[in-house]
Amino acid sequence: WRGCRGCRISDSPSPSPSVSASPSPSVLAPPPSRAAAPASPARPAPVSNGCAPPSGGFPGSQLAASTPVALAWSPDGRLFWAERTGAVRVFEGGAVRTFATVSTVTTERGGGYSERGLLGLATSGSYVFAFYSNPDYATQSIVRWTDCAGAATNAVVIASGLPAGTDCCHKGGRLAVSPDGHLFATIGDNHVPSAAQVAGDLRGKVIRFNLDGGGRTTWTSGLRNPFGIAFAPDGSLALTNNGPSGDATTPCGSCGDEFDRVGTGPGVMYQWPTCWGYSHQFGGNLACQGSGPQYSTEGGPYAKSSPYFVAPTGLTWSTQEYGGHFLFCAYSTQRMYEYVGQGVVADTGVGGCRYDVKQGPDGALYTSTDGAIYRR
Repeated sequence: WRGCRGCRISDSPSPSPSVSASPSPSVLAPPPSRAAAPASPARPAPVSNGCAPPSGGFPGSQLAASTPVALAWSPDGRLFWAERTGAVRVFEGGAVRTFATVSTVTTERGGGYSERGLLGLATSGSYVFAFYSNPDYATQSIVRWTDCAGAATNAVVIASGLPAGTDCCHKGGRLAVSPDGHLFATIGDNHVPSAAQVAGDLRGKVIRFNLDGGGRTTWTSGLRNPFGIAFAPDGSLALTNNGPSGDATTPCGSCGDEFDRVGTGPGVMYQWPTCWGYSHQFGGNLACQGSGPQYSTEGGPYAKSSPYFVAPTGLTWSTQEYGGHFLFCAYSTQRMYEYVGQGVVADTGVGGCRYDVKQGPDGALYTSTDGAIYRR
């Protein structure tokens, strides 16, 4: 992720994840150029923990939010989102409420550009998971809450000490729950490219956990900064992976951003840092180690692919208008793209897609950008 360059967002650290509630709504009226869509219906779901959920839905076509970097739907039809400065919010009972907060940082020491923060969100049953960078500037964590009638309870840090690196960038931090009930997390290479293909090093990897944080397994390796993750119904995993910007002696400033369709099994290794893009060697490497991407934007000394974008982000599976395909956002263009097949990505023309896209229980697509979440 190469987003938010030049941001100066401060955050006051506190020692542990915290929970707070806020009844005040934060809703934007739809702009004149976009007709308001009917509110999406809530989907009641069986309550497994004795806590009846509030009503969900969405207020028309647009909802105000502060840097909503990740979106997640609960099984009962409520929209949760993670705001990078540390708040997890939810739309329920006709209003925006604060579900929980974590202590994080969004700048480097001294206020410099950083890709740290509250970065990932996922739900499974009554559980809500979040991935965040710690204020120690060294580690990252995954916390799990139990959602009881809209309140965050039983906060448990299920994974701690995940690498965050010593400089600004390549934190990863995305979460998704697979159809078979495992939690997957992405971790960037922390600007240490050689770590991405080293077994036992968590940097540049996708890690699978049980929902209690146990059973940690390296699932996918050879990644630079994976900042989108989603599953197809058959359990096939897909990623977006940010390409090089001159690091590790790559010959380009912003190039080789990837879509990677990993498949259903573990052990797939991609090519970073031995090659970039469509298997281009660099830095004296004699051969590419690992598999190439399913799509690369190319650039640098090679012709740019069409469409071209910089820093692909959030990802979802679509069963409706784009049925049977993955969709993802891009930070640079704020547009939504469709992975059609090997080497083929289409620009859908949908804007407002900078951080994340998720299909809702009503079949509509929900996208997020700096100040809002949209229903498409």
